[in-house]
Amino acid sequence: MPEELLDGIKSQEILNVKQFNYKLYIIGNIEVNEGLKVEEALKRHRQQVNASEPQSNNKISKVVTVRTFDISNNACGIFYYLNKSCDLRMKAIGSFIVNSVEEMFFDQLRTKEEFGYVVSAGIYTIKDDDFLYFVVQSDRNVEEIKERILRFITFTKDYIKNMSEQEFLERQESLIDLFKEKYKNLYGYSFFLYSKYISGIDGLTFINDICNVIKKMELKDVLNCDIFSNEIIITTEK
Repeated sequence: MPEELLDGIKSQEILNVKQFNYKLYIIGNIEVNEGLKVEEALKRHRQQVNASEPQSNNKISKVVTVRTFDISNNACGIFYYLNKSCDLRMKAIGSFIVNSVEEMFFDQLRTKEEFGYVVSAGIYTIKDDDFLYFVVQSDRNVEEIKERILRFITFTKDYIKNMSEQEFLERQESLIDLFKEKYKNLYGYSFFLYSKYISGIDGLTFINDICNVIKKMELKDVLNCDIFSNEIIITTEK
């Protein structure tokens, strides 16, 4: 079973898997060396956020451009640093935001507006750092893509701000159900355990731990956590 194999790795320390793992998030159709710029930009952004004064009102914002070999499409990704993956409070808040607006993001931009053919929002982990992200790939002008995502993020902030207590409770329960959903096959479950382990999280207890954090979470916790005060915008250019 995956649990037994994971325990074996932990106990014997045959290989430091965390040091050899490398996962890269690609924005648009770009070469690997351009993809490395994305990873490095996110790393520098995390360092800048961590170095800023707590409770500072100064917004951290930066734009990074990478080259694409796609002659027809452009892409833009907007990222917000949450914290280390082991910070379950921030992971819970980020997951709550995603669960609340992910479907609307896709429905508005992909289905109704046909704005982009890749429309995605979620939490992405690079090594052991979590980022909230919104990504669109489209044949539109890159500035137009960026502005459309930013408008949706403004909508997201207003939506959360005006959320009723009843809707919060419904979203909270929905998120718990999502985390507790059973994996359909052994591969999915094994990958889940592996991905948590390399992020510094005990996958065997993660679901119970994160669900307990979500259960204790209140609407004010989401409202008082100014995730959107830091952003890094990554765009493509030809």
